[in-house]
Amino acid sequence: MSTDPFDVESQPDNDLAAYGDSPPPPGIAVPGDDNATLKKINQRSSMGGKIFVLILLVGALGLGVWAYTRSAAYDARMEVFDPVQEMEDASQRNAALRQILADAQFEDVKQRAIMNLGHFEDAEAVTLLTEKLDEGGVVRRSAAWALAQIGSPEADSAVPALLRVLPETDETDRNQVIWTLAVLRSQDQAFIEAMLEAFSRGDLQHITGFDHRLVTEVLGVQRLSSPDLTDHETEAVRLLTAHALAEVETAQVIDPLSRMLQNEIAREEEQRSTEVIRASAAGLGRIGEAAAARPLFAALQAHPNLKGTILDSLKKSTAGDDLAVFMAEASDIETKRELARLVQETHDRRTADAMAGLLNHEDQELRSIAALTLANFGDRRAAPALFALTEVEDNDDLVSDSIEALRWVVTPEDTSRLVAMLETHPYRKAAILRNLGATGDASASRAMEKELEGDDVRAAAMSLGDLNDDGSFRKLLGMVSRPRDVEMAATNAADRSLVNEELLGNRRAAILAMGRYGRPEAIEPLMTVVEDDLDDYELRGLAAGSIGQIADDEAMRTVIQKIQGPGVRDAAKRYYVQALWQRPHRELNAQLLDLMASDQPAEVKRAAAIAVGYSGDPAVEQRLMDMLDDENVRRDAAVAIVLGGGEDSAKKLVETLGQDGDLREVLQMWVMNEENDWFNLLTAEMVENGAVWRRVHVADILREGDGENSYAYPFAKVVAVLRSGWEGVGGLRPQEVRDELWDALAGEDELQRELAAKVMHEIPETGLLLRARDEGGEKEEAARAVLGGGDDE
Repeated sequence: MSTDPFDVESQPDNDLAAYGDSPPPPGIAVPGDDNATLKKINQRSSMGGKIFVLILLVGALGLGVWAYTRSAAYDARMEVFDPVQEMEDASQRNAALRQILADAQFEDVKQRAIMNLGHFEDAEAVTLLTEKLDEGGVVRRSAAWALAQIGSPEADSAVPALLRVLPETDETDRNQVIWTLAVLRSQDQAFIEAMLEAFSRGDLQHITGFDHRLVTEVLGVQRLSSPDLTDHETEAVRLLTAHALAEVETAQVIDPLSRMLQNEIAREEEQRSTEVIRASAAGLGRIGEAAAARPLFAALQAHPNLKGTILDSLKKSTAGDDLAVFMAEASDIETKRELARLVQETHDRRTADAMAGLLNHEDQELRSIAALTLANFGDRRAAPALFALTEVEDNDDLVSDSIEALRWVVTPEDTSRLVAMLETHPYRKAAILRNLGATGDASASRAMEKELEGDDVRAAAMSLGDLNDDGSFRKLLGMVSRPRDVEMAATNAADRSLVNEELLGNRRAAILAMGRYGRPEAIEPLMTVVEDDLDDYELRGLAAGSIGQIADDEAMRTVIQKIQGPGVRDAAKRYYVQALWQRPHRELNAQLLDLMASDQPAEVKRAAAIAVGYSGDPAVEQRLMDMLDDENVRRDAAVAIVLGGGEDSAKKLVETLGQDGDLREVLQMWVMNEENDWFNLLTAEMVENGAVWRRVHVADILREGDGENSYAYPFAKVVAVLRSGWEGVGGLRPQEVRDELWDALAGEDELQRELAAKVMHEIPETGLLLRARDEGGEKEEAARAVLGGGDDE
């Protein structure tokens, strides 16, 4: 297909005449040789006859000249477009096209000019195009198409002419005239009747630019809900009706779509349309209203072969408690399983009792879904079923999932059973060790310490850290420092000695465990590691991170002094910066801001900015805004604002990003990087002090932008963090994040309700939003704002 916008063949022709399929007939031909003809006439004609023939011949010659001239004009007819193609000025080009149309003799030239005027949406051509509606045929159809392209309100003046020619337009051109009137939102009764008739025949969907939403807007829900359309004998019409009603996405179409769904199911098999069922179900799902649930469930029961569409619709429209009711009513095991999975995906704690009712079901898959769902809620009722599922022999994934889930429901009474599993499930020791750490039972430490000698030393050390008993702490603390007779200096992996591999793994585990123990006694040995030039680069960085997880304000002041002062080598300072941002310390923000504004290395200033940001401290707002004006510290200020700024600093950052291309590039690279955890921390403390909500608010402001520029990546990043949670010290797992989001959505703070709804929508947590919708009140308003649909207006 040609890319030349002036090429007739490149223009849309879904409901227009095919260009070139029926070219005009050639010019009139005059056959034979003129002299031979005269000779023959002379041989057999009288003088009077000869004179008559001569006159006739002269006339024919004149006609031939005229025909030849017209043929040459026809052959060259498209040359008038050649200079137009060279015009770069749009107004000049459109004026030239209008003149070509006004002067055109040939139908295809008119058509080409008209199509291009429509393509360029030339509002000044409306009067001329309106006149061309009177010519009929392809010119009328093309003019109607062009007017539709120009659209309302520019082409509204053409409506009377379109209505006038509608009755006299033949079937070939009538649909385009009807559609153009629809585009221009005519409400003339004759047009409405014509549109209903065309819609009922299934003709309109072939029109270029056909849109179900426009059909709905023009015809209205009441007309589309008529049994004449919803129960039409023709499948194509019923399908179009379902699609059109689905575009409304409000509660007023639940009844007609439900009726369509039920009626279609009730049809004889040879007359039943799975496409109409699918379209009606999808429409009910898009509406997102609880009233759609029951007809959808009935459709699922009747047509399990359409479960994909119907389950998706139920997921979009039905909250967890209603899904739990359907799960109990489901007549076949596969449907019950599918509904149980939907209930599980809602993360709705109201469904806990319904899921508990499946823990003893004869179907193993249902038992597993119920047990995993309850474990995610931290519901102790899941424990017996989970332990039983760890003994399943033919499903390794289920065994692994069950062992992992036990972590959230175990108690000290499970210790002996878990210790035994270290022997019976040797390939899953890491998960079992984490479970032992979660029991809080100090007596488990003896069995766990044995694993410090094996391949799962890291899991054992971290789990002992969670257990936090004295004996294991002393043992692991003794593993932190480098043995004096072993040199482990390395600045990258290639520098390491294979001889030290086991020692490296053991020390790595011990250093990480110190952060989980959270005991100040570990700080001094960890500082020794950070400052040891003969130690491994990774261990030095991890030691600084563990210091940051343990340190109180006083210890962190010591770290800052070491970074700023002359007593520590530069290499150690670069490692110490990892300590700055592991936990928020609002009391130290003044020092951290000074560090940002200093002449320290870039990595030091950036780490200080991350620490300030994670503190979410409103008191630093003005200082950060001032820093945006300083090119030397602008990047670091932007980092702090993205992590925990306020409304004013966020708006100023939008403005600054619009003016500083380097800042735009660098900030996006830092925020979206996957090589470190600069922007990944998520702790309970950050929720409690409001830092998380400040971060979400800033990200939302950046996403909205200022009308000219917007920046979606900070919002995408914070949503990703909230979706996955944080496994570090003090971190929140995904279910805990959901609980916090729900509390905010159901809380008193209007801004937090709005932000929680937006985050839930993006994660997505549709089940919890549907719960809010059903429970009413202010949380319903916040939920509906992001769910869409549901209103009658």
